[in-house]
Amino acid sequence: MKGFSTSLRFDSDGLQSAAAAPFGSFGLLAFAIGSIGLTYLTGTWICAQIFPEWNLDPLHKRPAVLYSVAALLLGAQLLSMGILAELIAAQTGNRSHQYSIRERTQPNAPQTE
Repeated sequence: MKGFSTSLRFDSDGLQSAAAAPFGSFGLLAFAIGSIGLTYLTGTWICAQIFPEWNLDPLHKRPAVLYSVAALLLGAQLLSMGILAELIAAQTGNRSHQYSIRERTQPNAPQTE
């Protein structure tokens, strides 16, 4: 869980800010809250079916259903945005390290381009 452990990362250029870390952290947190909420609601629905004498409220009367589904969807969206941000950052970061093989093998050779 890279997002929870650090918000900075070290590259060959030095210290860089990890832009995707907040997306991954908040996405994972929202996804977990939504999953826990829906698991709880599933358990109460099963209990209401097995034990009708408990008089539990039906699910359509609980706002927790909408909040749990919204948190689950928000978490999935933020996680996918974090993955895309990591891919874009990895692709863009590689372009800054371009060098010429001629400069590396023959440092004093005149450049003709």
